[in-house]
Amino acid sequence: MVQSAVEETIDVEPMIRRYLDGDEAAFDELVGHTKRGAYALAYRWTRNQENAFDIVQEAYIKLFKFLPKWDYTCRVQTWLYRVVTNICIDKHRRQRLQLVPLDEARETNEFANNENDNPRQALQAREWRTLLEAGIRELPRRMQEAVRLRYAGGMTIKEIAEVQKSSIGTIKATLHQATRKLQSRLGNL
Repeated sequence: MVQSAVEETIDVEPMIRRYLDGDEAAFDELVGHTKRGAYALAYRWTRNQENAFDIVQEAYIKLFKFLPKWDYTCRVQTWLYRVVTNICIDKHRRQRLQLVPLDEARETNEFANNENDNPRQALQAREWRTLLEAGIRELPRRMQEAVRLRYAGGMTIKEIAEVQKSSIGTIKATLHQATRKLQSRLGNL
């Protein structure tokens, strides 16, 4: 079962208002409440701690510059994840960064199971995740993003729609098509 890497829903609007009223510590508080999910998302894309930190730093610089124009039409976390995703996509296009396989998400406690109890089951689970990851990599880019945001990032369909700038129906259809493609590819296993 996947545990969400997305932070608890915290109302950060008062922090934004305080920051805009001159309380610079409120921005630090905002970063403290959102940095874990932003980093987890960046790390899944880059597979590299340094690159993930750089991406998150770039996203917070953009947030810092954008906050004076903030219109409260979406959650800051959703906006931030969209920016992190876009930066990762841009870097991926330029540098051909690899996406983190789902089995490596275990390092960040994404999967809660005791594979170590049975070595055979652990091996089977690793093999399954390797095949699943290969199947995900064969999906079109937007499908890959939606699958990763939903199942590894723990985002809601509405949040994914906001990140991908699509309708909720489109995201549902995308996830359904991705699931069918993965089932077709992995169905015999």
